[in-house]
Amino acid sequence: MAYHPSHQRITGNPWALQYPVRVLTVDRATKVAKITALVTLAVHDSVLKNGPCKLRGESKNHALVVIEDLKVRNMSRSASGTVEAPGKCVRAKSSLNKSILDQGWYEFRRQLAYKLAWLGGTLLAIPPQYTSQKCSRCGCVDKKNRPSQARCKCTACGFECNADYNAALNILAAGHAVSACGAGRV
Repeated sequence: MAYHPSHQRITGNPWALQYPVRVLTVDRATKVAKITALVTLAVHDSVLKNGPCKLRGESKNHALVVIEDLKVRNMSRSASGTVEAPGKCVRAKSSLNKSILDQGWYEFRRQLAYKLAWLGGTLLAIPPQYTSQKCSRCGCVDKKNRPSQARCKCTACGFECNADYNAALNILAAGHAVSACGAGRV
C-alpha cells in the first residue's frame, strides 16, 4: 500500500495516519465540485428531455402559457441574520435553499420561453403577489383564506379547494387579463 508523501504517522501504529488539512480540503472541494457539476448536468438534461421540449406536440393546443414570476434569488436568501439579530431555523432554510436551487426553475423557464417563441406561442409571467391568498371564485383577498399550507377556504363566499389549484386559477385569470387587454403587463 502506497502512502502520499505528506502523510505522517502520529503514533507507533502504522495505520494511524494524520492527513494534512489542505490535502483533505482540496480533495473534498474537488469531489463537491464534480458532484455539483453532475447535478447541474442532470437538471439540464431533465429539463431538455421532460420539460418544454415535449411542448412541440402540445403547442397547437397551448398558444398561451402563464407562469408565476417567482424571484428565486429572494426565495433562496440566507436566514443566518446578523450578530445582533441571529437567524432562526438556519439549517432548515439552508436545506430548503439547496432544494430550490437544484430544481433548475430558471432553465425550465428559459427553455419554455424559447420553445414557445419558436412555435409561435406566448409566455406570460404574472407577479406572484396574492395569488395564493385571493379567492378564485369571488376575488376576495385575505390572509385567512389560507387556513393551512394545502387548503384554501374563502372567508367571504365559503369556496374551498386545494391551495395550489386556487393559485393556478388566479394565475391563469391574471394571464388572460394581460393577454386580452394588457392589464398589468409585466
